[in-house]
Amino acid sequence: MPHLLIGLRTFLLFYARAGGEDPAEDRIGLLEIVGCAAARYGPPNDEALENHPLWGNGLGFYAAHQVENSSWLPEWRELALIKGAQASALPQELRHFIFTFHDETVEVLAHDLNAEVFSGSMTEALQEACRRLA
Repeated sequence: MPHLLIGLRTFLLFYARAGGEDPAEDRIGLLEIVGCAAARYGPPNDEALENHPLWGNGLGFYAAHQVENSSWLPEWRELALIKGAQASALPQELRHFIFTFHDETVEVLAHDLNAEVFSGSMTEALQEACRRLA
């Protein structure tokens, strides 16, 4: 059940297991997506993950991935380039990250990630992320 908050600062929040089977030990993963240039949220879910074009190239269930030689990055650069502008005007250090969950997949183009574990409810974590957006 990830939540993606996109603004001047972008956050991905999700339930994270603390290693045990007890749901009371669950924590919230609070991931700041630094310099987010683009985001995709939606399919495939875990039952259809094998339909993703990167399946068979390291993409796996319930994990974070960084894509090397991303096909999305040049596609994004072509769409983002203003007619007559130089490609160097676009961010050059973007990286493609994929996060796979039970019901959806999140993909982002960003500079970096800052991760932390939040102890509290999802509501409290969302409130904290919203506070940081301001």
